Amino acid sequence: MLVLSSGVLFYIDLRPRDTVRAVPLLRTQDRFTAFAVRGPDLWVARGDGALCKVGQDTYLRCLSSHSGSIGEQWVSLTIGNQDRVFARSLHGFAVGIPSDGSMTSRQLPFVSDRYDATPFLLAVIEGSDGTLLTQWDHGLLEWRYGAWHPLHQPTPILADDLVSSILRASDGSIWIGFCSSGEAQLVGRNFIENWSEADGLSNNTVWSIARQLNGPLWIGTDNAIDTFDLDQTTHFRMQRRGYAISIRSDDMGNIWYVRNIKAVARFLPDGSAGPDVSLPGALYLAAEHDGLLWIGTGHGVYTLDTARPDAVPSRLGGFETGVSVEGEDRKGGLVWIFQGSELVGMTRSGIALRLPKLPDIDINRIMQIVVENRSSLWIVTAVAIIHVEHVGAHVTRISRIGVQEAGIKHFVALCIDSRHWLWIGATNGVAVFDGKNWTLLRTDDGLISNDIGQQAIFEDTDKTIWIGTSGGLSHITDPRKVFDRVPAAPYIQGIFLGGRRVRSDMGRYSTQGIDIDLGTRDLLAPSVYRFRYKLEGVDSAWRLTTADRVHYPYLPPGSHLFRVSVCNGSTKRVSPEIGAILTMPYPVWIRWPALVFYALSIIVTAYVAHHLWSRRHRRREKQLAVLIDRQTHVLREQARELEYQATHDVLTGLLNRRAMQRVLEDMRASATAGQLVFIALFDTDFFKHINDVYGHLAGDEVLAELGSRWRANVEAGSHIGRYGGEEFLFATVKPHASGFDSVARLRIAVTEPPFDQARPLRRVTFSAGATWVGPDETWADAMKRADAALYEAKESGRDRLVCVSPVLAASPVAPVCQENGR
Repeated sequence: MLVLSSGVLFYIDLRPRDTVRAVPLLRTQDRFTAFAVRGPDLWVARGDGALCKVGQDTYLRCLSSHSGSIGEQWVSLTIGNQDRVFARSLHGFAVGIPSDGSMTSRQLPFVSDRYDATPFLLAVIEGSDGTLLTQWDHGLLEWRYGAWHPLHQPTPILADDLVSSILRASDGSIWIGFCSSGEAQLVGRNFIENWSEADGLSNNTVWSIARQLNGPLWIGTDNAIDTFDLDQTTHFRMQRRGYAISIRSDDMGNIWYVRNIKAVARFLPDGSAGPDVSLPGALYLAAEHDGLLWIGTGHGVYTLDTARPDAVPSRLGGFETGVSVEGEDRKGGLVWIFQGSELVGMTRSGIALRLPKLPDIDINRIMQIVVENRSSLWIVTAVAIIHVEHVGAHVTRISRIGVQEAGIKHFVALCIDSRHWLWIGATNGVAVFDGKNWTLLRTDDGLISNDIGQQAIFEDTDKTIWIGTSGGLSHITDPRKVFDRVPAAPYIQGIFLGGRRVRSDMGRYSTQGIDIDLGTRDLLAPSVYRFRYKLEGVDSAWRLTTADRVHYPYLPPGSHLFRVSVCNGSTKRVSPEIGAILTMPYPVWIRWPALVFYALSIIVTAYVAHHLWSRRHRRREKQLAVLIDRQTHVLREQARELEYQATHDVLTGLLNRRAMQRVLEDMRASATAGQLVFIALFDTDFFKHINDVYGHLAGDEVLAELGSRWRANVEAGSHIGRYGGEEFLFATVKPHASGFDSVARLRIAVTEPPFDQARPLRRVTFSAGATWVGPDETWADAMKRADAALYEAKESGRDRLVCVSPVLAASPVAPVCQENGR
């Protein structure tokens, strides 16, 4: 590290950890006032004003001054590009060129004594485009075109604060530090140049601009007409005093303009002034290519033949009411003039083209007519610009641009450049339209003034744009950058909680509102800039504001990312985004110890409640289970009783007729191969006699006893039921050989024991008919056959069994067995 102290340049060795050594770098008696390092090059400024390069042998190789000393010590050195060295003193400046060993020094203009107490702040910086920047009493000076010019800035910060440092970043941008106002980025200077009275312009109010054929730029101001030529040592030269408006250049290289609204003046191609042509009330000029000059006045239209030296203005007939404005179409050879409410195209010979009356145009408010081509005209009024498209005398389309669409207040000037862009001057800036997008140029963007002069926008031959204003002359050196202006990144100036400045971590929980102060490092800070911001977790969408403070009434606990960028409302370009994490601590009652306590309390409460509920629930479940078991038992008993009543005969306890029918169907369906379903129909013999002799009660007792005997003697798998009255139906599944035997044994077992209920008979007999169900018949068919066999048994003397086979039945009844049970 190098340090300059008391005129001695020291080398500081920082490598030892315990000690720091300072060694004089140059062993010489010379005293030095400044030094600069760039790569391997080291330059020093000696106290006698010499600029010297330090060689590897530590010898000094100094430059020779061609302009003598300025009598001040150099306080700042900068090693620039292209083999140049720059030095700065309080009031002077020097440029050294090592390649030829020369140095040129000169006094700085505009510099007074503001930095006398702080000369160490002064610096010189070389921009990427070769221009130089340094401080003066009220801002910055810029070296361009071989001279120093005050860098025009609309913001008062440069005039009010001392510039403490100037730095060029790696991307070419210029950053400026201020003693008390922080730092800012200087943008816009790479495509806008400003010129004013301080640069030699006769007057800051510019009314008209034109380029002479193969000559300089001519500028009409409030009190003179000037020429501007960068090739000259003095860029601006006043050519003639007097109010100069409506400058026009013709094809012969002449410059024509209206002087003091009294005469038409001319400058010849060699720069000499020609005689004035008196014409009181002259306002506007239109120069045609064939040497005819058209002059608009407040009381009529005049023409002037410029080829004749003694020519006088000739009034044009038919335009007695006067016009206020006219345009020219050099390609088409037409000069457009309003005649009453009609727009006519004029040539030397007279009216060549007449357009129909245009609606909604007040001729008294027309300020300019601009001809884009043979079929396109633009008419400028204070509140609108009317675009008229026509083919010959036929108007094909009329469109309007209002002040609100362009974003300006009052139209005063229009220029259509070779790109077909619209440059519209107003009292609050210049609106530019590229066919798709609008943008607005103002002093915030680098213009010297927002108040644009009438007809004071001009496209030069190099396609750059000149703009005349009431504050000077602005030159758009690169019109493409008008739509390519990226704002500088914003920064957060401060965070305030309830009015108290805090860090991004609030420290403790608070319900007070939070304010975030924002700023942009763009020194120009256009009024069209908007802060585009979003607080994650709070804002659902991006917000826009023109204010430099953002307010949130409440910041929820937790960490939230605050994101912000700068949006140019004119160009729609957005700066790089920055962010900050804002952390609001959680309140005590929702921090993790409290949450754990809440959770444990809820768990314990829930456990106790669940335990009490479960105990009660279990008790009720037990009671309910007992009740359900009891009711279920009752219901089952009732169901069994109902089922028994539905399927059994009440008196005998045997199956009833319907139940027996289901039994027969089930047996027939479940019988396997080799098994037959046997049925037997029993009828009690002389049962009517029992009822008649012993009474119906005795008959019922007999039936009940029979039911008991049937139940006791029916083998498993067989069924018997009361079929009707004193008839009983027996069914079983047996092999063919044993089916009838089972029926016979059952009849004997039921009838042999004596009956106490039938005294003195003591014995009840049965007649029975038996058969089996054939494979292709229904049980109803078998029942008919069994009934026929029963009838046969009764006819044969009762107390016997008659068996019938379905396959042997050749007659209605063909017995296969006949048994007498006595």
